[in-house]
Amino acid sequence: MDQTKKAVPVNLRRTQFSNYLSQHSRLILEQLHRDRATSRLVWRRPLTPAEEYVRECFRSAGQLMTTCEQLGYAIAYLSGYRRRATSERELIARSDWIAYNVEGFLTRIATISDRALKLVSIAFQLGIPPRECRFSVIAHNAHVANTQVRKALTNLEATLKPHRSTRKLNRPSQAVLR
Repeated sequence: MDQTKKAVPVNLRRTQFSNYLSQHSRLILEQLHRDRATSRLVWRRPLTPAEEYVRECFRSAGQLMTTCEQLGYAIAYLSGYRRRATSERELIARSDWIAYNVEGFLTRIATISDRALKLVSIAFQLGIPPRECRFSVIAHNAHVANTQVRKALTNLEATLKPHRSTRKLNRPSQAVLR
């Protein structure tokens, strides 16, 4: 009998965190109006620090959710090959199509970790610049270290680690499918 835990799919748009952000973002979005001269959306007033915090959390969470949703499209893209031509009218070979989509899939896997770490930095107001948001920096931060978030980040890293080496092999000069 297999004792390994199976991942349970989670609708990220239905979590308590995303519901909280949605409710508070709605109030912030009411502060937008369309400028008549430029037709651009502009703020009626500067955002308060609390509103800015919610906006940044919502933006970061949205980026993470979008990346996760895009991973779900991988099967459709990989199995959906149709004869296509490039702008120079060259046919795209099935192997090129698969290599391109596998590379995109592996890139998104790495992006999940990056975006999750950035979200934690923003949510915990760590003040760490996005380029410095690495697992070792975020997970060992005193505000994160003894939380459930740290455990979730550790699990995420363990899940993604095997795919990082696969991504390095997927350079065009080393592509197995060529």
